[in-house]
Amino acid sequence: MVAFALILTLSTTGCKKEGCTDPLSTNYDPDAKEDDGSCVYNAPTIALHVHSLVGTQPYSTGTPYTHTSGRRYKFTKAHFYVSGVEVEKASGHEHFDNYLQIVAPNSDYALGTIPTGSYTGVNFNIGIDSAANHSDPTTYAATHALSASSPTFDHWSWNSGYIFVKIEGVADTSATMNGAIDGPFTLHIGGDSFLRAIALNKAFDVPVTGNYEFGINIDWAKALDGVDLRNATTHTMDNMPLAMQVMSNLLTGITAE
Repeated sequence: MVAFALILTLSTTGCKKEGCTDPLSTNYDPDAKEDDGSCVYNAPTIALHVHSLVGTQPYSTGTPYTHTSGRRYKFTKAHFYVSGVEVEKASGHEHFDNYLQIVAPNSDYALGTIPTGSYTGVNFNIGIDSAANHSDPTTYAATHALSASSPTFDHWSWNSGYIFVKIEGVADTSATMNGAIDGPFTLHIGGDSFLRAIALNKAFDVPVTGNYEFGINIDWAKALDGVDLRNATTHTMDNMPLAMQVMSNLLTGITAE
């Protein structure tokens, strides 16, 4: 009887159920005691998580800010289009075909699936490549960033293309800088020659599954550095120096979190 009990104990303890023991897998087996290497995972995804700031303060259309000149102002719109997104790694890069429109203060912008691994940074363009810039916006699906149906559609015409960067607001235009904040400024920048590349160097690891968020800070106040808000209007071709100044400024305000 003792021998029989010993044999029974050995047989039950030595025959553990094998299967996938990782709860993160799609075929997790809660009854499995030993992992047999069969785990299957959904491909990880990556998204840009954007923090819109004005200096050190959160971006808001209801907040009065103080310009470097001492003049008070408010934003009413702050948008820009993004294209050519890629993530860098030691052996090359992963490219995404997505077009995005960053609209402050919205924060989350999905890119898609990405291989697990170690990466060194994220690159993208402010603006849209020439072919897409002169495409017909009515041909895009309503959910596409370049669609004419988008509620934040920024576009001049088929010939001129998209407004790559749109920044609008109101400022105190009084000489004493203690008047009402009601003088409009309009900064619309676009055209093929204004496509600008950004490289954000920051090492990060993408896990075997789940969603990774790459954090980006955008300081919209930087776009206005050195700009006279009393006379701040450009539709690019009508005030090229101002358009170039604002675009150059904006690049300095975009950093990895």
